Amino acid sequence: MIQEDTQGNKIGIMEDGVHLKLARTLRVLKIFNIKNGQLSKWVSPKNILRKANAVGFNHKALQMLQNAGYTALSLHIGKKPPIGLKIADILESGDFLWFKQQGFERQIFWKL
Repeated sequence: MIQEDTQGNKIGIMEDGVHLKLARTLRVLKIFNIKNGQLSKWVSPKNILRKANAVGFNHKALQMLQNAGYTALSLHIGKKPPIGLKIADILESGDFLWFKQQGFERQIFWKL
């Protein structure tokens, strides 16, 4: 299922993960992995929002995954052990901070 927002960005859940195509880029980004029915996200330590000590998640992707029946994900940060997170907790307790608030680029941040 692929959806398009008003800015021309496209997002979809595929067999191997969630893919995001921003209108202003040529690349398709794989923002979540799905393997053997398990959902995971890999984050480089340099992509942690230092001031808030938080990780950003694509808000629309989390909503779509929750609607598709996924309830949890494994967050992998660098070489540290994975962190188990519930999607509902991220959606209910996350913060939107000061980044883009609309479309498929909207991110919700979860404090580590």
